[in-house]
Amino acid sequence: MFKAIGIARHSVNARIYLIYSFLQSLWFIEAVWYFYWARFLSYSQIGIFFSLLVILGLVAEIPTGYIADRYGRKQSVVGGTILLFLGAVLMTSATSAVLLVLGVSVMSIGRAFISGALEAIVYDDLKSTGKHSHWDSLQSTAIQISLVAYILAVPIGGFLYNIHFRLPNMLEAITMFLSILMALKLSDSSTQHQLLERKVKIRELL
Repeated sequence: MFKAIGIARHSVNARIYLIYSFLQSLWFIEAVWYFYWARFLSYSQIGIFFSLLVILGLVAEIPTGYIADRYGRKQSVVGGTILLFLGAVLMTSATSAVLLVLGVSVMSIGRAFISGALEAIVYDDLKSTGKHSHWDSLQSTAIQISLVAYILAVPIGGFLYNIHFRLPNMLEAITMFLSILMALKLSDSSTQHQLLERKVKIRELL
């Protein structure tokens, strides 16, 4: 853990990765999501939708992976995080089952955009500086930080739900917005390399 913290001090991407992991694990709705959903859907509808949601997440991995390779991993992470924020806003403001389902579906697609892309950016960054041997340590620290965030968020979400049933979702939307700010600060070495190659090609043509 201390090695990972040391790396984070000297690597912006590693630092962002740890902060991003913390924010994404603040699941304020974890203890109360079922009660929130039950306001709009029946028990059987919730079960059916969750089955479809798993399929949606798996199917979305294919086109989102292509988009990340085609347009850049940072763009994929930023775009995915924006979708998470929009989905969280839809869930927070939901007044019907349609809006709730739409919000959760948008978030599922957003996670597919982020899946693998963020880790690849951070790993390649460490590799470029010869510190990729510390990747496992960094990941372990990210998991520990995520667990701390989860442990803190769950009881807070339950407490806030008793005050107003939308408050846990509101907080989740805020954490997603903060995650966007973190994602925008990422630096993708592969994208920079591609830009350099394009500049060289242009110079050769000229």
